Amino acid sequence: MKLFKLITCVIVLCSMATLNGCRKDDINETGSSTSPNLSIKGGLAFHVINSSGQDIQGATISIALSQYDLNTGTYLATRITDDHGRADFGLLNQGNYYYKADYSVGDMSFHGEGVVQVQSGENLTQELTLQ
Repeated sequence: MKLFKLITCVIVLCSMATLNGCRKDDINETGSSTSPNLSIKGGLAFHVINSSGQDIQGATISIALSQYDLNTGTYLATRITDDHGRADFGLLNQGNYYYKADYSVGDMSFHGEGVVQVQSGENLTQELTLQ
């Protein structure tokens, strides 16, 4: 019986030591990371401007994992550009991401689509010019 209690105590202590050694990796919204464990991820952001080079605030950018998902509205995420024309999607797994951009001014609408490739360890800012 004493041997059983001793083995149980050892198992409990080892489990507690293992759980205390685990931690969550911190990821901030700008797409950069302080953790080397995230080397398979890369940052993706968009910068939207008009033909005069001025930032466009309020453009909607959506990303999807395939052209089919983009066409059917199955988005991975959607962001609206800030007052500097930027939309940040943070860290994503490496691979291709399909995007669409929409913006309306009065009765004029602008739309664009494309594909970008996120590479591990890289922060990509895709420049979009709406004309």
